[in-house]
Amino acid sequence: MIIWTLLAFSCGGYPPEDFALDMAAETCALYQSCDYLTTFGFASVDDCAATVQTSYDPTIIDCPTYDKNLATDCIAGVQQMSCDDLYASNWPQACAERCGYVGDGQLGDSTDSGGGTTTTTSSR
Repeated sequence: MIIWTLLAFSCGGYPPEDFALDMAAETCALYQSCDYLTTFGFASVDDCAATVQTSYDPTIIDCPTYDKNLATDCIAGVQQMSCDDLYASNWPQACAERCGYVGDGQLGDSTDSGGGTTTTTSSR
């Protein structure tokens, strides 16, 4: 999957449809390597991927401001996760931010004025 991440990055990030497929594959590979498949009730990696993919399906989820570059960062972050990260639920921040959400599910508006990123939030 690393090749797809590099390809997506070089082409301007992940389109939502490809993100859902690759996120499911990376998440389920992590679950398998950490012996978490059965913990979450999955019989196999394929069973996991079919279920997890719907969690990221752009036709189902609410993703008001999808960011292809943050989606690429999310996939790369999941690829770097350890089992300790999984157990502690330390998912990459970019995974939530790819849809414009920051903090505790707040919809944010991030802008870069050259000195860093500032974020304003509003309730959804």
